[in-house]
Amino acid sequence: MNISPSLNIHDVIDLDSSSNPTDLQGIASSPCSPSSSSSSSTSSSNIPRSFPHLSAENKKSGCWKCFGIPARKLDGKKNEIYDKFVSCKHCYVTYTYSSSTRNMNKHMQIYDGFNPNQTHFITSTGINPLQLIKKSTSSSSSNKNLASHKQKMANLLNEWICSNIRPLSIVEDTGFKKIIEEAALIGYNCGPIKAESILSSRQTVSRQIKSNASIGREKMQHVLLKAARERCLVLSPDIWSDAYRQQSYLGCTAHWIDDNWKLHSFEIFCIPFNTPNKKAPNVLKVR
Repeated sequence: MNISPSLNIHDVIDLDSSSNPTDLQGIASSPCSPSSSSSSSTSSSNIPRSFPHLSAENKKSGCWKCFGIPARKLDGKKNEIYDKFVSCKHCYVTYTYSSSTRNMNKHMQIYDGFNPNQTHFITSTGINPLQLIKKSTSSSSSNKNLASHKQKMANLLNEWICSNIRPLSIVEDTGFKKIIEEAALIGYNCGPIKAESILSSRQTVSRQIKSNASIGREKMQHVLLKAARERCLVLSPDIWSDAYRQQSYLGCTAHWIDDNWKLHSFEIFCIPFNTPNKKAPNVLKVR
């Protein structure tokens, strides 16, 4: 889990060549136990600030242009360094660190908005990004900055719906809202990134749909067979007609109760039903 920032523009640390090394106190052990041989994400809430360590300039890897050592400001001008952690200078994602720079290099690959000339780094706290999003949602009415972002989002939605002829109801779709939340979470963790770096092509989506459908059918088959063996499964057929197309359809919904006495339902199929005689014996013949 990443350390995710709660930014405070009034609380900034700037470490430059004039900093006095005696004002910096390294710590032997961190509040969280880091990984033994590589950098990995952490959820420590005791790493409030990020700035470049004095020794970071001696590192050969290019990732140190993007990452620095987090620290906490003590009384006066002294700073307590968390030398077993590293933080992105731009988006403040923090990882445990011992020797490997794999996660840092991977972070730089997915983030193309890093400015290597940036030297001011802002307070960060150990708030889970998903929790922060939910918290922001609950207090959104008091967030003045949200109004301008909401208006910009509305303009983009209007342009998208009109340009691509999408239904207005798409903004109320549950799946659309999940995509927006996931995109916001990715941006929070990785910083500004291009849409092409996280969106899949139509061919990839098509293959994924077929794969997910196959996996879903197999899982549902096991669930229904288990319910049938336990004699807690009911199948409900339904016939309806489309008056405009003059077409009849036959659907079937499964209802069952699980081990916790919770009722579930699942639509198994809905197919054209062209048999003139639509009585029960003919319904049972449908395969």
